[in-house]
Amino acid sequence: MSALRDIDRAIALGDKNPGAFFLRGLIRYEKGDMTAAVTDFDSALALTPKLAIGLAFRGYAKLKLGDKAGYEDIKAARQLDPRLPAADAQP
Repeated sequence: MSALRDIDRAIALGDKNPGAFFLRGLIRYEKGDMTAAVTDFDSALALTPKLAIGLAFRGYAKLKLGDKAGYEDIKAARQLDPRLPAADAQP
């Protein structure tokens, strides 16, 4: 996948854009690699702690891994942006 390769390259070159980490996490989430997705969402959130969509997707990924702490991420995300889907409506 070209997009993933481009994002990997940008991150490897030292790009500290939380969007790059979030997008890579989203690609990994869609591919079913929840562990790697959580790692990327963690990196995005380290740079932008109030990134609501990052919190939400980290929560969804954690839940898919069986980690109930995902509910707390989703709750925090929905406090920042109530338009985000609840835990029972995860993508």
